[in-house]
Amino acid sequence: MRLLVSAITGVYPFDENGPSLHLYAMLKGIMEVCRSKSEEIAIELIVGVADPKYLSLDRHPLLNVPMVPVLRSLKSINGFKTTINGCSKLASKIKDANIIFHNSPPIDLISFTYPFFARLAGKKQIYLLHGSLINERVNSTARKYFHLIAQLGFFNKVIIPLESFKEIVAKLVCPYEIIVTIPTCVMTPWYESSDKIHLEGDPVLLFAGRLSQVKRADVLLEAFSLVTPQYPSARLYLAGSGPLEFSLKKLCAKLGISGKVVFLGHVKHRKLRVLYRSSDIFVLPSDAEFMSNSLLEAMASRCAVIASDIVAAEVIENGKNGLVFTHGDFRMLANNIAILAGDKTLRKNLSDAAYLTVKKKFDYRVVASKLIKEMRDTLLVESIKLT
Repeated sequence: MRLLVSAITGVYPFDENGPSLHLYAMLKGIMEVCRSKSEEIAIELIVGVADPKYLSLDRHPLLNVPMVPVLRSLKSINGFKTTINGCSKLASKIKDANIIFHNSPPIDLISFTYPFFARLAGKKQIYLLHGSLINERVNSTARKYFHLIAQLGFFNKVIIPLESFKEIVAKLVCPYEIIVTIPTCVMTPWYESSDKIHLEGDPVLLFAGRLSQVKRADVLLEAFSLVTPQYPSARLYLAGSGPLEFSLKKLCAKLGISGKVVFLGHVKHRKLRVLYRSSDIFVLPSDAEFMSNSLLEAMASRCAVIASDIVAAEVIENGKNGLVFTHGDFRMLANNIAILAGDKTLRKNLSDAAYLTVKKKFDYRVVASKLIKEMRDTLLVESIKLT
């Protein structure tokens, strides 16, 4: 099997956003699973990078597979040249592949034209859907474009992480019959082996994510302020930056919890792994989420987790491997925090169950095996047609 991957939005270690980490874990899993079964697999990457220093690379430094780096910014001459260079290499790369795997929404010249090159070459195409393409409030042009080419039959399969999203994806993005559910995956060994450090607080609560409206860190602060009178030694750490940072700090002052909340700003992923392992409770109160990488990472790190009903979908069973609250309900969230703050045994039981959930369902090798099967099936359908 020869796989050509379009990763213009990035791949770890060049980027550390959710899609980049997920793609790296998935590709690593595919390589390991195929190697363990003595199956042949060849992978090449077209990778978007933000820093020109990576443009000289011709192999991915961790996966050790061929790659063509493309500077994502078209504002510079260098960026324009590398984009044109990337486009010029598509024909030869596509010719040698039998499956084209897209991990980038159509937001630039390469990811916009890539499906057309592949279609002209008669190649099978699999698309890993990004959450932004089903949000009716953002990326409307990209979504409409993607919807058009999906309806025209450009893609053999579109992968989404949640079964419950099939109907809305079919409505907004692509035909129902090509949608396949394969969950987000995590590199569990990273989180199992991370170091621990001492963080002030008993218990230590952690939030990791962009400080934006959809993540609802304000709900967490409101809830935390209700818990601190009963648990004055509790501390909350916010790992992330974003447009609401200043207003969230003002809210802390208003609630009288500034001395108990630590704003860490943007945290590199290697350090974030340490924070997960060093925390007692991880909280994610988002009111809009596809499938959360940070939630799975915290679970893999053996954190006891509390998530909104939006985030918890198809991941958390309330009371079994975590606690769930109705999104936006800070009083219900406060009650859940208080329950875990006062019961170390429950925290241990939930964190162990959360870890086992990730190992069973979301480990990178487990998810990669499912993707390999879908790719094989896609190629098998073509061979049957030819015979």
